[in-house]
Amino acid sequence: MGSFTDKLGKLSLAILENFVESKLGKKFVDELRAPTDKTLAVAKALEYAKERFSKEFEDPVFAKEIFSDVSEKYFGLYVDVVGHFYDHPTDPGFPKILKRIIKDGFPAFDEDMISRGIDDYILILTEEL
Repeated sequence: MGSFTDKLGKLSLAILENFVESKLGKKFVDELRAPTDKTLAVAKALEYAKERFSKEFEDPVFAKEIFSDVSEKYFGLYVDVVGHFYDHPTDPGFPKILKRIIKDGFPAFDEDMISRGIDDYILILTEEL
């Protein structure tokens, strides 16, 4: 029964795509089929945000260390937090968690520098997401 259902689903999708393509064009169908995976979007945003932040922030050593050299201890938490931010960009907890990760991982950095870095990074990350 499962294979019949799968075939029917694929046939329905093909009919729908054909109808949409005839009305809106192949480019539209291609855009619908493009990857929309949240994990992929978050990974790309993290990569681009890290590159931009490293170039744009006032202290390049600080920028490199906090976002390029995140320890294994914090990397999973960091990715989860950014994934949550992707779903809830107005959540006020995001900057607080970033600050905790950075302060715990890099206690020698000045708190004011950390706050400015987080503010700048969130702006960049928001643009990239």
